Amino acid sequence: MEKNFESCLNNNPVSIKYRKSERTLYATGLGCMGYAIWSVIRTLLQTYFRYEDIKEFFNVIAREVVQVMDPSLGEDLIRLTTILTDILIIALMVVALVVSFLLRFYVGRSACLEAVGKKKRVIYIVFAVLILLFDIFSIYGAAREFGNMANGTSTEDYLAPWMPNFLDEVAELLLSITSVIIMLEMIVNAIRVKVFRKKFKGGSVNER
Repeated sequence: MEKNFESCLNNNPVSIKYRKSERTLYATGLGCMGYAIWSVIRTLLQTYFRYEDIKEFFNVIAREVVQVMDPSLGEDLIRLTTILTDILIIALMVVALVVSFLLRFYVGRSACLEAVGKKKRVIYIVFAVLILLFDIFSIYGAAREFGNMANGTSTEDYLAPWMPNFLDEVAELLLSITSVIIMLEMIVNAIRVKVFRKKFKGGSVNER
């Protein structure tokens, strides 16, 4: 006789493991959405408290642009070019922040919906893997920056005014490690939930 979903939702080890995976998937989904919201708040706070540093960063970039431009173009054109360069940098930063927020929030929300019985496509797991790879790369970057700080060769001079200090790097490293743990747990448990439901079709997953 074919097994159905309801018959496996009892206290046997498989059912207990499944319900634990659902709860973990839901928790990691909330964690992913929370991380997305915190990333936006953190960026806004960094912009507010380090406004002068960021302003100096753009001034340095503007000077670099002016140095490579032909003086015969005229001051007005050079000034317009530096302004457009600043606008482009800001636009890229905003786009990166928005894309990161929407992607993490989508993945987190999809995980929560999956955990409570809403069937979601596997694409959110693919996005979760991409986020995981990005966070691993961030950890590598932070570790490399620690090495540069220890050797007294931290970042190029023209980026130095805007780059984070030691405490910022520690906070960024801890956040990236936390995100890696969340995404790993999410991916593993999302796959477990999907595999379990594929084996036992026909019942409601909301029975706990």
